[in-house]
Amino acid sequence: MSKAVIRPLLSLKQLLRSTSCLSSNVSFHQLREVTLSAREVTPITIKQARNLLMDMVGTSYNTDEQKVVKGKDLLPIKSSQEECPVRTMTDSYQEVIIPLGQDQEVRQKYLTSMQGFRFGRILEDMDTFAGLICYTHNQDPSKGQNMKSPLSTVTALVDRIDMHGVALSPFKDVRMCGHVTWVGRSSMEVTMIVEQDMDGTREQVLTARFVMVARNPETKKSGTFNIRVKPENSVWMDKTILKNLRICQPEQKNLYNKIFGGFLMRQAFEMAWANAAIYCKGRPVVQVVDDIVFHRPVEIGSLLFLSSQVVYTEGALMQLKVHAEVVDPLTGSRHTTNDFYFAFDTNQPDLPHVVPKTYSESMLFLDGMRHLRD
Repeated sequence: MSKAVIRPLLSLKQLLRSTSCLSSNVSFHQLREVTLSAREVTPITIKQARNLLMDMVGTSYNTDEQKVVKGKDLLPIKSSQEECPVRTMTDSYQEVIIPLGQDQEVRQKYLTSMQGFRFGRILEDMDTFAGLICYTHNQDPSKGQNMKSPLSTVTALVDRIDMHGVALSPFKDVRMCGHVTWVGRSSMEVTMIVEQDMDGTREQVLTARFVMVARNPETKKSGTFNIRVKPENSVWMDKTILKNLRICQPEQKNLYNKIFGGFLMRQAFEMAWANAAIYCKGRPVVQVVDDIVFHRPVEIGSLLFLSSQVVYTEGALMQLKVHAEVVDPLTGSRHTTNDFYFAFDTNQPDLPHVVPKTYSESMLFLDGMRHLRD
């Protein structure tokens, strides 16, 4: 694991938004309700989860002989996602119980010397749980449940752990639930929630997002995960790109014989507005212009490339980013001049959600979410 950021959230509403940020603007509980209505899940214990995970893994590494050991009934290794079965978030949903209130032997492993809760145990259990969810997603239902995955899947990053201000008790059962919320070619994000009964009500203790990666044990290169389908009322982020090219003429120069900064801002805004109008099929109204930094001057005669993209949507609001780059036609050198951020109100509560497909798009998504909410 590369890092873990533990921060309190301001409100439960913000928590629920953040847990689904890489799939849609639906809360995690709403996603779980959809999942349970489509696929009944019987909670298993953490011990059963470890055993099930071991059974799903089709290959292992023999440290004594320094070689990969293949199991039986392995699924074929896919070279591209087009060969993989289509999976939904519903397919990967799992629930696990840590029976602290029922099993004294298990409870002893989670108790501190001061009768508190060993938080490190939860970190360990979440790592196991994320692996189970990942392998569940990568199953091929058409081949049967007994077929094992040929890929080695490991934790690459603990992206974020949000504490909700509720202390875990070592004397009550802990419930973990989660599913895959984003899938790339060789990496995926798993979102998990840890809950515990407090005075008769189930309280959320924390939310965690783990990034898992797949490795081909034979080639030692990246493996390929099953593709994830696009949620309803959504648009893939790579379908929202709008580009333009302008020649920087002398008429746009400033007093210092460079291209006027106001010209760049006008071009970026008009590009963003046009993109937003195409996306919502309406006439959006600008709400916020954010973080316009001029990195370097633009020379007369250079080529100005503008690339606009919808990077985040929430309710009727949408966040667009415009990347400005100049090219010297004589030398071919390229330089970024500006990154513009524009927030628009579309007055459409059912605005389609933008969904990232790749890791770089997910970073744009998170960046856009922070700009819109800040």
